[in-house]
Amino acid sequence: MKVESSALQAVHYDRSARQLTVEFRDHTCYCYTGVSEQVHRLLLSASSAGNYFNSSIRNRYPCSKIPKQ
Repeated sequence: MKVESSALQAVHYDRSARQLTVEFRDHTCYCYTGVSEQVHRLLLSASSAGNYFNSSIRNRYPCSKIPKQ
């Protein structure tokens, strides 16, 4: 799902796996694990998705970089 943000381009949430995939404007992608559905909803409804991501997701959940294809 595309998001209105100067830092983020798109996010995808897999409810059953509790995984949040974030694509940044530079097209790098990271997968964050253990993310609750509520955190995902709050990210989508935040007035600044980038600020919410930095304060509530980055460095708070295990993540792995998804290689570019």
